[in-house]
Amino acid sequence: MKLDVLGNGRFKLYADYDEWDIAAAIGGKWNSKYRWWTLNKYPDPAEYPGMSITPRAMAVIRTDMAHKAQLKALQGAKDVSIAYGDGIDDYQRVGIKFLVTARRSILGDRIGLGKSVQFIRACHEVGATKVLLITKKSYIHNMQKQIKLWSVNDRITWDLTNYEQVARHPERYPPNSYDVIIIDEAIALKNRKAKRTMAIKRLCAKVPYVWLITGTIIRNKPGELWSLLNILYPGKYSSYWAFVNEYCVVETNHWGGTDVGGLKEGVEEALSDELSSVLIRRSKDIIDLPPLTEEVIYIANNALQKSIYKQLLEEFYVILGDSVVRTPTVLAQLTRLRQLTCCPSLIGGKASSSKTETILSLVEDYASDNKLIIFTTYKPYAEQLGRLLAQYGSVIITGDVPVPQRNAAVEQFDTDNNCRILIGTYGAMSESLNIQTANIVIHANPEWVPDQIEQATGRAWRRGQTRPVHAIHLVTEGTIEEHVVSLLKQKRQAITELDIITQLLQSKGG
Repeated sequence: MKLDVLGNGRFKLYADYDEWDIAAAIGGKWNSKYRWWTLNKYPDPAEYPGMSITPRAMAVIRTDMAHKAQLKALQGAKDVSIAYGDGIDDYQRVGIKFLVTARRSILGDRIGLGKSVQFIRACHEVGATKVLLITKKSYIHNMQKQIKLWSVNDRITWDLTNYEQVARHPERYPPNSYDVIIIDEAIALKNRKAKRTMAIKRLCAKVPYVWLITGTIIRNKPGELWSLLNILYPGKYSSYWAFVNEYCVVETNHWGGTDVGGLKEGVEEALSDELSSVLIRRSKDIIDLPPLTEEVIYIANNALQKSIYKQLLEEFYVILGDSVVRTPTVLAQLTRLRQLTCCPSLIGGKASSSKTETILSLVEDYASDNKLIIFTTYKPYAEQLGRLLAQYGSVIITGDVPVPQRNAAVEQFDTDNNCRILIGTYGAMSESLNIQTANIVIHANPEWVPDQIEQATGRAWRRGQTRPVHAIHLVTEGTIEEHVVSLLKQKRQAITELDIITQLLQSKGG
């Protein structure tokens, strides 16, 4: 067998017919036109001593191995020396060094560890003069504040935009004009076929430095990682199915399609090694935070809610029993069941709710000495709670609230001692807000996606918090909410596996 460089991070392998099994086993894809095997990553030369490697291929391999060794060492580093490291924590300097050294990578630190300062200072470290920062529209104001806070000079021109603008008007963002592209909350690009994902992938193709920033690496399944890796290294990660077949459980479903599940058993260390040169991710235990305590309060529906719930559940079973099940109808019924556990008024009934009574009682107990954030999935419920809690100076943030008003609401909550309650929806408030003035977080209802719960609690339990944080999760017994909680535990398996990977990455660097 003979290994040579193909370009764009790939290699070509010439193999005799009796060596084809080996070529396939190391990830080769047969190219019948040129009669070689294409490899997206080179095999370890030590494992194949009989393989002939051309000088130029060996030079690429040695350079890459030295580069990976540098990055692995940073995984466990406590501190490093950098040019623009004043006024920030040791671990943040390490993160900056990783971004600069890797050039194209993922900064995946947990919520509240100060990712913004790391990518802002990293731009100064590489001597950038023009940077494109892509984020969600509602986060642009906060990013402007962070850039003003953490920049060390005015040599960088910052272009701030959102995903939708890049997807609709790619001509406004010529890639050759940027030294660095930063993609904030990059988990939004987990759908590899989405228009915005494809637009950003094209934009990043030839930019020297590309940094993906996200506290959530996996939202549901490990296969989502591929979309981020493909943006960074499209040559190496050219095939989604090659990636998931290597690392994920892939099964045929009842309809003849293919389902991609969690990680295969025993692949954690291999994936850890794969990611060590592209991902740095630290947990909150790296800094001294006040303790977080979590409490689950189980609530019983009142008589009215029980009666309506029983009726809705029976209707739901009827729909499921039909010979033709319409998915929108099923989802609508599920939503109605969930809304009912908050309050019947959300589905046209009376405003009589055990959950609301519990929330009012909790606020009465805590509001005199603490500031509270209340999260819910539903805008009408947030607005209803806002009216009921007006005596506590409540402010509200939902998806319909314009960005300037959101910023004003947070400012009022932070500075006005008479404003004790901030109420919002998960979608509008679970990311990119720093609300360390709050130390009580109430989750009015469980959400489908585990990281949204963590992101929401992380608005208060983050760097800069000085008081212990108490998170309260309200769950209605005997309802769909208990099933949601059970589902959350299953979905958290992917996050648990990623935590193991993170620990392996850090131990390798030690």
